[in-house]
Amino acid sequence: MNDNQNNLAALAELAHQALNRGNAEYARNKALIAQFFAPACAAGHKEEVRLTLIDSLYSTNVAAKRLFGIGDIAEKLRGEFKGGDAEVKEQAARWVEKKFDRANPLYALFAANYGLNKKGKEGKAAVSLLSKYLYFATDYAFPIYDALGAEYYYLAGKKSVPGFQARFRILQEIMDENGIDGFDQLDSFFWLYGKVDTESFSLVLNKARYTALTNYRGDKTIADIVKSISAGKDAAPLRDIFGADLYGFIQKTAALDKA
Repeated sequence: MNDNQNNLAALAELAHQALNRGNAEYARNKALIAQFFAPACAAGHKEEVRLTLIDSLYSTNVAAKRLFGIGDIAEKLRGEFKGGDAEVKEQAARWVEKKFDRANPLYALFAANYGLNKKGKEGKAAVSLLSKYLYFATDYAFPIYDALGAEYYYLAGKKSVPGFQARFRILQEIMDENGIDGFDQLDSFFWLYGKVDTESFSLVLNKARYTALTNYRGDKTIADIVKSISAGKDAAPLRDIFGADLYGFIQKTAALDKA
């Protein structure tokens, strides 16, 4: 196991702290969605409401790219899981335990195509959106497949491969082999690493911190600021803007191999 892998568990924990405590925009959005998965939630058409919130706040864009896609997925969820949320949670836990086999009804959920394109042709599968739905339905105990995060599997000595079953297995292997404490921390690491690497902080920082960042940067690029953090320059104002956890995450991930 290389140095990157030895360090991934600590970095995943730090990423989780940066995103889930304090006043990060990510935490606000996550809490908003979680309210609609609470047992007491009495929203009508709750599957549609949940899917629409996740689709919007997690930028999966199914509604924008597929006509009738959200409605089709909601109907599939209700059709496959007559027992409602309790059955979804039970089957999701069983599927993770069985390494994502074909016998579980979740296989049909992920394998199906949803909606239509603008030419009226059948849409595609919705693996990313459905994995996020199950992540919330299981209290964050289901792996999220995200295209941005998949670009960084190499940091754990893995690479993304075709097929949703194989992708979920890779995520579980990364978690198990590196001693990462659950899928929630695993997702936090890949998602936050991707945001830092692509210099995109609008979904990470809250409005006040993002405004402070834009006021601070002046003629500097975001890349310049990330480099300053990595080098420990101008530490006090940048730590105030980013917060101690995110500042530390940026510093520590700068040493990860980029190849």
